[in-house]
Amino acid sequence: MGSGVLNQETDISTTRRGGADVEAASSMPTQAPQSYGGTAETTPPFPIDDQPIRDDDAPRKIANSTSPTTRVLAPDLLRGLLMVLMALDHTVVALNSWKHGQGGDGELDGAIVRRWNWSLAYAIRTLTHLCAPGFTFLMGMGVAYFGRSRARLGWTSYQMIRHFAIRAAILTLITVLMGVIFTAGKVWFLNAVMFSLAIDYFLAGLLWLVVSKTEPALQQLVGRWLPESTEPAATQPLLNESRSITTTTSKATARANTISWHVHNLVLLALAAVTIWWNIWLSPNSGHCQAEDVMPVAATSLPQNTAVQIWFHMVQTERIISVFPPLAWLSFAILGLLYGRLLIARSWSPVAIKCTTILAASGFALLFVLTRVFHFGNLSEGCLQTEDQASHPGSNQYLASPQSFFYVIKYPPDVAFFAYTMAGNLFLLALFDVIPLQVTKRFTLLLTYGTSALFFYLAHQVILFSLGAVLQSLFEQLRIKMSAITQPPTSQNNKVLGIPEILEAILLHVDMRTLLVSALRVGRFWYFVVARSPQLQRHLFFREDFSAQPADPKTNPLLREIFPFCFPRDDDDGRARVYAKSERCATQGEGEYYNFARRTAAHILRNPVAFNRLQASWRRILVQQPPLKEVGDLVTMAPDRRVLACQTRAPDRQIRGPVPAVLRADAGRAVTGARAHGHLVPQHARGPRRRELPGPVAPPARGVSERRHPGARPPGPRREDGVGSRGRRPQYRHRGAQPLEEERR
Repeated sequence: MGSGVLNQETDISTTRRGGADVEAASSMPTQAPQSYGGTAETTPPFPIDDQPIRDDDAPRKIANSTSPTTRVLAPDLLRGLLMVLMALDHTVVALNSWKHGQGGDGELDGAIVRRWNWSLAYAIRTLTHLCAPGFTFLMGMGVAYFGRSRARLGWTSYQMIRHFAIRAAILTLITVLMGVIFTAGKVWFLNAVMFSLAIDYFLAGLLWLVVSKTEPALQQLVGRWLPESTEPAATQPLLNESRSITTTTSKATARANTISWHVHNLVLLALAAVTIWWNIWLSPNSGHCQAEDVMPVAATSLPQNTAVQIWFHMVQTERIISVFPPLAWLSFAILGLLYGRLLIARSWSPVAIKCTTILAASGFALLFVLTRVFHFGNLSEGCLQTEDQASHPGSNQYLASPQSFFYVIKYPPDVAFFAYTMAGNLFLLALFDVIPLQVTKRFTLLLTYGTSALFFYLAHQVILFSLGAVLQSLFEQLRIKMSAITQPPTSQNNKVLGIPEILEAILLHVDMRTLLVSALRVGRFWYFVVARSPQLQRHLFFREDFSAQPADPKTNPLLREIFPFCFPRDDDDGRARVYAKSERCATQGEGEYYNFARRTAAHILRNPVAFNRLQASWRRILVQQPPLKEVGDLVTMAPDRRVLACQTRAPDRQIRGPVPAVLRADAGRAVTGARAHGHLVPQHARGPRRRELPGPVAPPARGVSERRHPGARPPGPRREDGVGSRGRRPQYRHRGAQPLEEERR
């Protein structure tokens, strides 16, 4: 679009006349050297030197100028590159080549990510994230240049508002026509990005007008409070006129001008921060994923009025589809307006422009890293549940892998997305500015796309999606014909089992082993029914069953079948299973401790690949329903040979003194434990209470053999209180005491 919004309508042109840079009204690009620089007179004003330019002469001289003009090429090159990346992204959508997103469920607010897209698709999507923010940023930058050039031509505020409103209305009309044409009338309003650009363009234009009015007013107000101090007069020629004028510049006026300019820049920066942060504040779930989330956002948590919801949130109804809410993307336009003001404020040197752009890009890159490290400004907290997070439990989810680090939320954009995309666009802008002019002239394709963005946008949309519809129709017909040849006719049973509700009700009566091992392999439909059904997930012990009673827990039948030695037997009478490692275990290979270790290792070594797989179900399967809430450590505690007991250290008990508080069990108070994945859960049965001893009691020497390394010195003689000759209690590495031979008999 030669003069459209995506093309900024920047009018970034300058003319050399009389030794001074004067803004030109023309926006036609030429091949003269590029320059970002502003002029001696700026709108809003900023004092750069003591050389005034008369306001009544500027518009007339600019309008009559016929000198060669220059156009800044870096923004056009950046826009052209973004158009190419956007076309690549839309090709993926049109041809349905792969999933459109970094993860499997897109970059939605509060969407759980369980797997990453494949590497090339992830890289392409990460790069194409720069497109929408870059277009909006360049549009805001163009508003600053456009406003200054039109103000110098003598345009009134009404003329500018009318211009902004007409452009916004045209883009909105294009949005409506695209929705009706592309969907054959099914969708009346399809906001892919044009409506958001239209509204943000209009709001950025109004904001520029407000700033241009309030900045001189603030300058006058501040000037009244500053002391008047004058400098000697300066005499010099004005432009190319033969006469000379003498002016006296007030330091107070210059300082007031500077203060007003900086204050308005800070206000724009604060507005940009607020307009990106309100995406976090207005999030229905504050950017945190819920445990039972299947859809990213509950429908009841959003405004039910579509006319209100469309400004801040995504809307997907039968007739209206809007994925780019305008006010959610306004921050990029405000930041572009601020950047444009900084560039046109004075005649910056090329080195200063490059350094400023690189410095700003580095600041945004640092902000992005901070959002990852300190968990702020993200709409995906707790939402990354991939293999990377499973292999690093308890760690920062964003630091588990490169994919996790660069995963950002785009709908709506969060602070991390804002920082990442602005850093990338500013780095690219600085790169194109560093490239010599002779080289940039050869990027004719990017320059063409950058200066005719609207035409390219509409043309590539029509071509890609028309071609995609034809190809998908052909391949779908081919798939149907091939399936009719290779697959038998569908029976009534298959039709019945194709209903998710009926299939779910049937699978609830299938045993756990069959459901976990066989049912998931029937097909994709069965797999997704099992994976997305909360009832089947509870049946498989993958989700907590809130209806289960803590007093009557239900152990995992599959774990009990595979690891029977880890669970209480029927003849244990509720007592804990004790596996004491004695000397006989190491020398002769006997005892239940040996059997426990041998059988566990045998089960793991039977299929180590499946056991070590990161997606293995045993990593997240529950031992019992309801799930274990506390985990205790088994230690030996046998004040009597007839007693096999244990102590647990409850996590919520307070530790007083050097000896931790413990729970003790005796002959009348048995403990039942279940060990799985390194966990043990004590369940105490009722019984008569016995006198509690004042601390952990060491077991008799005959009951348990100490675990000593070869060559270790034997322990010294023990006193009756269990303390060794060195004045400290011996440490035991075993988990329980083995009963004596006479007790077994």
